[in-house]
Amino acid sequence: MLQKLLTDPVFQFGVVLILAIVGGYVANKFKLPRVSGYLLVGILISPGVFGLVSPEFLNVGKIVTNFALAIITYSIGGSLRWNTLKKLGKRITLITFFEAETAFICVILAVTGYYWIVGHPAGTLLDYLAIALLFGAVASPTDPTATLAVVHEYRAKGNFTYTLLGVAASDDALGIMNYSVAIILSMAIMKGGHLHGGQLVWMPLKTIILSIALGVASGLVLAFSGKKIEGAGSAIILIIGVLFLAFGLSHYFGLDELLTTMTVGATVVNSGVDMRKMFANIEHYYEEIVFAVFFVIAGAAVNLHVLLSSSILVLVFVASRAVGKFGGVRVGAWLSGAPSNIRKYLGFGLIPQGGIVVGLAYLMSQKPEFSSYSSALLNVTLGATAIHEILGPIFSKYAIEKSGEIKEGGE
Repeated sequence: MLQKLLTDPVFQFGVVLILAIVGGYVANKFKLPRVSGYLLVGILISPGVFGLVSPEFLNVGKIVTNFALAIITYSIGGSLRWNTLKKLGKRITLITFFEAETAFICVILAVTGYYWIVGHPAGTLLDYLAIALLFGAVASPTDPTATLAVVHEYRAKGNFTYTLLGVAASDDALGIMNYSVAIILSMAIMKGGHLHGGQLVWMPLKTIILSIALGVASGLVLAFSGKKIEGAGSAIILIIGVLFLAFGLSHYFGLDELLTTMTVGATVVNSGVDMRKMFANIEHYYEEIVFAVFFVIAGAAVNLHVLLSSSILVLVFVASRAVGKFGGVRVGAWLSGAPSNIRKYLGFGLIPQGGIVVGLAYLMSQKPEFSSYSSALLNVTLGATAIHEILGPIFSKYAIEKSGEIKEGGE
């Protein structure tokens, strides 16, 4: 009877939620984001450690993870208000573009080189590039919450802090775009080398265009309906319903689900509809519980044996991403004429990474085309996330401190 209870999915969801609260509380006590606690709880209760959740439960949890990714990317799209983007100006735009894209490229080159040197799995340089594209897909985003926490804690204020927060909050959208391109190119390479250059360009371009078109159409439907509907509860039902439809249609037609749902958010936020009704209510009522369940499930999918055996690849990913972030900041800052303190220190504030990258890796691990590499991809991403979440706030504080924008008296 006890065994039957312990394997019941509903009971296991209860275990996940209660332990997530504990994990988030402990993480906060150590000055870490709650997400770090959720991931650690997931690892501890995974089938390979204490076994408090079963492999079957992880399969049941797929609908929760898809729902979470739809909500997360919808919120990211909601940050892309045109008027706000115009106010960010040339400096933040250039720095964001170069730091995101340089990190993307550096990780692809480094991981390709790693597999070429190690020779595992056996294959051609093109095969290694296809695998490396998957790792590059999760390199661009920065976790702005860790940086924001440091800014609030030390009451930092000034030109450097404003630029840092603007860049950290903006590169998630570029990360989703990079993810879309990387996934499509990787699939094209894996399906056969008979594809010529024109097809390799047209295939991702077609998927991106159609994904955006579906997102715009869904966003317009949501915005129009949202203006007519009354009450927070009804608005939440409408938002979740449209996001599920958009996500499902995108999956059915072989499009990019995350780009579609991000475009839904971007369309809604630029439509003039009530922001509180269409975004704040979701964040207030659902975001935290969705994050808790999602990141615990993601942590529970970790295979410690694979993680330990991939430790060198974790370090390669962390180091090459850092090189890309620092190099990209320098190029973007130089082109925009940014002050020297931004060129020298802004890169340190872009080290934190979590949240959406775990979602990207988890979604890739579910795709049958990547089944041979899904375990390594997810475990390396989570290992790198752990390093970034621990070191990120320390580097963010260092960056703001060196910029001279931490007030005396500090905390």
